[in-house]
Amino acid sequence: MFWKEIRNIIFNSQNRLSKFLPIPFNNIIFQKFEGNGLSSNVLDYEDSFFIKQGEKKFTQSVNFNNCTFLDCVDFTNIHFEKDIVFSECTLKDEIKFKRQQNIRISFLNCPEIKSLDFSRIVFEQKAEIKECVINSCDFENTRFKKVCDFYKTHFYDVNFNKTTFEDISVFTEAVFHNNINFKYTTFEKLALFRKTVFEKTVNFEDSIFKEEANFLDINANMANRETARIIKNSFEQQNNIIEANRFYALEMKKREKELEKEIINKEKRSFKTFVDYIIFKLHGISSNHS
Repeated sequence: MFWKEIRNIIFNSQNRLSKFLPIPFNNIIFQKFEGNGLSSNVLDYEDSFFIKQGEKKFTQSVNFNNCTFLDCVDFTNIHFEKDIVFSECTLKDEIKFKRQQNIRISFLNCPEIKSLDFSRIVFEQKAEIKECVINSCDFENTRFKKVCDFYKTHFYDVNFNKTTFEDISVFTEAVFHNNINFKYTTFEKLALFRKTVFEKTVNFEDSIFKEEANFLDINANMANRETARIIKNSFEQQNNIIEANRFYALEMKKREKELEKEIINKEKRSFKTFVDYIIFKLHGISSNHS
């Protein structure tokens, strides 16, 4: 009966007057996702979410509103021709998509997303995950060709290894609850980290910023000296001397710790290390005195 009602929603959305509108799935609890798309335990004509076998297709936009997904959602055998939106949805298990996406994918105000697997996906259109809470998300080797918007989203475990943002990337007021390393991540256009919160450490040491980045009012612990230098440099380019000086001070603190570790480490200790450390301390004293 449940899947019959689901099919009725699709059928009613495909009549002449409404076929140009999104297919609405409102306030539905999906117990099980199996096979090639949404289905019940028995994959036959009566119980299958789609009639055709093989790859399934949506020719209309799809909107999931205030829905709950209790099982893994596997869209890898589904072809979406238009946008798909998850609004105020709860996803208790993993969700997967095809590796090439020519549509706009949106997650809006979702209070719980257990796991998103977006690794090795190419997003041809805008992607947005706004004001959501994500326990785990994988963006390894992912390419965003259009704007990517993570406004006010809370991330716990997230992987941005070798990610490429070809257009504007928005992390404004996002919160990263665990350590985050943007290793080999490329920002080809403006990267917005305004008021972003990094509760533990952030690492930009191996990141590539090809254009301007905005780190205004960022709340972060620097994983290393290079991260502080990158942020300092962005403020210098914007002639924001006060913020540039603040991150220069953080950069120098990281350098001091590096020298102290080299002095303690017998294998790395050298006369040059002692000289560098003394010069560094004298420079700090003179700067403070000035």
